[in-house]
Amino acid sequence: MLVHDEGGPREGASTMEGQAPNAADFIDEAPATDGWLLYGHTHQDVPDGTDACSVNVGLDAWNLHPVSETTIIDWFTKANAHR
Repeated sequence: MLVHDEGGPREGASTMEGQAPNAADFIDEAPATDGWLLYGHTHQDVPDGTDACSVNVGLDAWNLHPVSETTIIDWFTKANAHR
């Protein structure tokens, strides 16, 4: 599900080690959601989102190539291994 929401920051969002280098630039604009968040068109050059439940699927984050569903699932699995 893709979400666009003008609400407040994504619940639980915080800048943490291993986050995107520019996470602080967009953390207050990340939509609130209770599930997984796939987003793009941010010109962010890494897939890391504001937390382990969000991933940038834009081309800029994946060497200008479309990202597969399998790769996204693998990314979420790795990002949430500590939970």
